[in-house]
Amino acid sequence: MNRTVSLLAFAALASGAAALAYQILWARSLAIVLGGTAEGAAVTLAAFMAGMAAGAWLAERLSLKSRDPRLAYGLLETLIALTAVSAGWFLQAYAYDLGALVADLGDSWLIKSVIAFALIAAPSAAIGATLPYLFVTAHRAVPACDLIPALYARNVMGAALGVLLTGFFAIRLLGVELSYLAAGGLNIAAAIAILMLRNAPRGAASQGTDHSASGRTLNARSGEALLLGLAMLSGAVVFIIEVVWAHLGQFVLGNRTYAMSALLAAVLLQLYTGTRLVEMLCRRRPQATPLMFLIAVLAAATAGLTTGLFLAHLVSNHFVALEMRMGLEGEVLLLVRVALTALALAPAIVPAGMLFPLCLTLSGRAQRTGGAGAGRLLALNTAGAVVGALSAGFLLIEQVGVWGSFKVAIALMAGATLAVAVGAALGRTGYRVAPASAGAAVAACLTLVLAAAPTQPPHAAVDGERLLVDERSEGILQLYNERHPVCGDQVEDCLFLYNGRLPVVYTPAFPQTLYAQHQQAHAGMAYLERPRRALVIGAGLGVTAGALAQYPDIERVDVVEIHRGVYDAAPHFSDVNYHYTRDPKVSTHVADGRKFLLAADQRWDLITANGTNPVLPGVAALYHREFFEQARERLAPGGVLVVQIMNELSPHVATAILDVFPYARAMRGYGGVLVPGSWIVVASEQPLRMRPSAARRFEAPSVAAALSDAGLPRTVSAYQLFAAMPKLTHVVPGAGAAPAPTDNWPIGEFLIMHGGDGAFTPTFK
Repeated sequence: MNRTVSLLAFAALASGAAALAYQILWARSLAIVLGGTAEGAAVTLAAFMAGMAAGAWLAERLSLKSRDPRLAYGLLETLIALTAVSAGWFLQAYAYDLGALVADLGDSWLIKSVIAFALIAAPSAAIGATLPYLFVTAHRAVPACDLIPALYARNVMGAALGVLLTGFFAIRLLGVELSYLAAGGLNIAAAIAILMLRNAPRGAASQGTDHSASGRTLNARSGEALLLGLAMLSGAVVFIIEVVWAHLGQFVLGNRTYAMSALLAAVLLQLYTGTRLVEMLCRRRPQATPLMFLIAVLAAATAGLTTGLFLAHLVSNHFVALEMRMGLEGEVLLLVRVALTALALAPAIVPAGMLFPLCLTLSGRAQRTGGAGAGRLLALNTAGAVVGALSAGFLLIEQVGVWGSFKVAIALMAGATLAVAVGAALGRTGYRVAPASAGAAVAACLTLVLAAAPTQPPHAAVDGERLLVDERSEGILQLYNERHPVCGDQVEDCLFLYNGRLPVVYTPAFPQTLYAQHQQAHAGMAYLERPRRALVIGAGLGVTAGALAQYPDIERVDVVEIHRGVYDAAPHFSDVNYHYTRDPKVSTHVADGRKFLLAADQRWDLITANGTNPVLPGVAALYHREFFEQARERLAPGGVLVVQIMNELSPHVATAILDVFPYARAMRGYGGVLVPGSWIVVASEQPLRMRPSAARRFEAPSVAAALSDAGLPRTVSAYQLFAAMPKLTHVVPGAGAAPAPTDNWPIGEFLIMHGGDGAFTPTFK
């Protein structure tokens, strides 16, 4: 028996790990096709979860009729390995073609959904079908034991391990394509483990204990309907909290890929803890009826969510100040961040995570059918997760903010608690005190939330005046007039624009910032004969776009920015960005930069990429070889690409540039002061020679004024400065030899800088 249980547990663990690995890998691959926007991520999540829900629903019907569920499970896992890996490799190989197809068909959310569903819905459905078949296999193999909660717990634990292994190790060490293969190997291992079991006939399950007749389950149709509704509620609430913490986590954990993986793993581990608690409570056979058990868990979940709201506010709002006062850094700071995040998550996630496994345990249908009846519960729980994630990401966050979304989750759980408690009190159950107590506790939680819950998002700055708040699915953008060491006493000019806790736009009072963004415009103009059109990817302060618009030759400047709030903040920087959003030459677009290039049918003389930081998710894709290939395709004959490279990633990005553009020159970015190792690179397919027209172009009054604003010394002409730019290989050690970042091997996202904490937040020393 021990061997049988061990094989079942291993299969649940391996299958869960593979499922989350596919989710992470598909999200990365489809971001190339659909765009790295919140909409693209939501479409991918919806396709994955909807496929799982459909698979679980179908499996309930089919597994009951299966003569050998063990064999059916093995075939399912094998099918997942074949279809999921094939879909991933197909996405990696034909990303450009699929992206162009989406653009040609209109680039609407409907078209994106059709593409995503066509590619991953089938393997997702197979993933969703595995648990019902595993439950039936377990019930026939070990009929005397109820293994459903235990196997579900192992599956959730496997999901957490899948996130950690994929997010921290597999992609970094193997690349995306081989990571797909590794996930497929887990499916095959799960299949082999189950096929090693002996097949038990259908009648074997009848030897076990029938819990459905022992008063430990809800058997009436109304009871099953209640469990189905609570299963869906559980999925919705957990995913609302997960989306909220995806925003709040940036204030505590950071916003790198490792931080996001750690957050998702923490949520799954908390769900695992909740499942284990249910498993232990059920083994002790509490005297309370199933209905009282449900009411107690619902009340605990409501109280936990309320506690979690205030803990989340405390941790996210004061962590920056705590970090500065304690002087934490390196691995110690990393451990403190993870510990505080887990502490703040636990009250909200653990009790809410108990609800779904409790529904599985209390379902008389699931018990009578040997686990097959769990398919509907799994399907509705997954459907609730889709509803929760999409409503939080696209409706709640933008309409009521992160704290308002948290309150909605509390209200949903409180409403369910009150409804079940009132029903129990009115029914002839013989229990009146427990429902009344639960109702009183819920009423107290709601009163506390309405009276004292926060309304504004966490502060990104310790000491400063908040001028702008923009909460969207892409993140929380805030503008501060801040007391900061780089500004000295010039508080009125010290403006920082934060996404989460990361400054995405630095203060104009810092001259190195102006210098770098100006030179991304002027350096490229020095090598162009007759420039007419320019494209700026990443608006930043707006200095690059505004400076380009000062050139009389330039007829149109297209600016692409993924976060609309950056444009909303532009007027605050109008003294340095030439009011670019109001310039008739300038057209602004809200889009993913790579997707914009893929969908474009025009060409530009100059393309400049002004990413926040090349190690951040999404932004890192602007420093991959494939991006430079896209830019080359959209450059006019003789056109140039301008990109800023920085930190330890510089030699790798330099190699990617040289793989695509045979000619590249570089000059110091940020004056070599703010970010050591920063270079502004000008690249082209044609030899880079200074154009005689450039000297006259720089003498135009509006351009000369812009060059003066950039901090160019009067003793050095712009023509002399750019003529002296050395070849890229002469100034960046390792350029052309270091491995290049690619979509398959995203080196930048997984670069660990300056100790352990650099894995979670970008730092420069």
